Amino acid sequence: FTEAGIDPKKFTVLNIGVPTERFSHIQPDYQSKRSTHFLAVGRLVEKKSPINLLKAFLKCARENSDVILDVVGDGELMPAVKQFLEEEPLIKDKVRLHGFLSQDDLIPLYRQTHIFVQHSITGSDGNKEGWPVGIAEACSCSLPVISTNHAGIPEQVIDGETGFLVAENDFESMGKRMLELSQDWQLAKSMGKKAKEHIFNHGDLNNQIGKLKNLLESVTKTSLV
Repeated sequence: FTEAGIDPKKFTVLNIGVPTERFSHIQPDYQSKRSTHFLAVGRLVEKKSPINLLKAFLKCARENSDVILDVVGDGELMPAVKQFLEEEPLIKDKVRLHGFLSQDDLIPLYRQTHIFVQHSITGSDGNKEGWPVGIAEACSCSLPVISTNHAGIPEQVIDGETGFLVAENDFESMGKRMLELSQDWQLAKSMGKKAKEHIFNHGDLNNQIGKLKNLLESVTKTSLV
């Protein structure tokens, strides 16, 4: 908008929001001695860059073999994802492809997850993310998020506080951050707690509805029920 010459004081940005109460009862288990579970949720398309994510996971797995990556979603890049795994035996059995899952079916996966990951990029056609709902839902589950400095993601993930952000296509740095959190569950737990607080304050659906209501009332000079 500012590039088009519109006065920033004349527009307000409201995120879509997510029903945080649906996920607020979910708490990651950082007590049991088991593998670190990463979770990625989203369509397997260019702007989600699943191959970069797999490369990052591969880097992590080379230094920490006790890791699992659950990938939820389907799309045009599924064949490329399967081909990549066939060519990388180190992680072939560590990556579980679930295809599309309903939100109800996602809940059990959220419960066993420690860290949420998403390597979003700008597509070759200019296609970008907006304010990814999957990341917001993960934050609602008290999960730290490792993602990219892309589109609206920095509004969801505070780098170094609620997770980590890396540059688009920088799978090397993403792999390092994945390794770091996989080896430091206390840090992951602390970041996840802050992630939940942040998304409740800035991305809760009911809060966003309230902000929209207040905005409309201020513009129309009327009271909305």
